[in-house]
Amino acid sequence: MTTRLRLGIVLLIVVAAAAAAGIWLAREVSIDKCLDRGGAWDHEQARCLVAAR
Repeated sequence: MTTRLRLGIVLLIVVAAAAAAGIWLAREVSIDKCLDRGGAWDHEQARCLVAAR
């Protein structure tokens, strides 16, 4: 295996991990914002439930 191929594989793994971390972080921020507004997070439908006042 050449050095160039190894570098490409490592770069691909790093990019995939960064994308996965970004998706996870965006979801966590959405959940946190929902809870800060007094809502409840519905994990099955991935949405915020806020009672009408």
